[in-house]
Amino acid sequence: MKFLFQKSQQNSKQHHSRLGLEVLEGCNLSNLTDQQIYEFKESLWQHGVVVVRNQNITASQLEEFAIKTFGGFFFGGSSLSLDPDINPDIQSRYVGILGNPKGLEENPAGVYARKWHHDKDSVPRTEGLEMNALYVVMLYGVKVPPEG
Repeated sequence: MKFLFQKSQQNSKQHHSRLGLEVLEGCNLSNLTDQQIYEFKESLWQHGVVVVRNQNITASQLEEFAIKTFGGFFFGGSSLSLDPDINPDIQSRYVGILGNPKGLEENPAGVYARKWHHDKDSVPRTEGLEMNALYVVMLYGVKVPPEG
């Protein structure tokens, strides 16, 4: 196993040790091999944060990647309805939108983005779900600032 991880680092770029590792350069998340998924997870577990640049996938493809890579969801918005005024490619019942897809000028990020929070704050208390267990949060940036 150690050899496989060392092999994966050959295609990885370390930018800032505190922020994790850039992985899978030139790969498409919607079409990874089992070996690439293994390397992705090994990098995530070792570095805490991984970055995969230059993806052009829909919210549904991101959801499929998450299921294939990490298994099912413990919680999510399966009962949420999609907004008919927002492009369906950036919506999924399990993919939350942070930002301003409708082009509104006021309060673009919503009230929760302005408050200090922990990503588990909105997780409902669920029997059998260990609140201190490791879990994965994925962000897909469509338009991001150069730094910050």
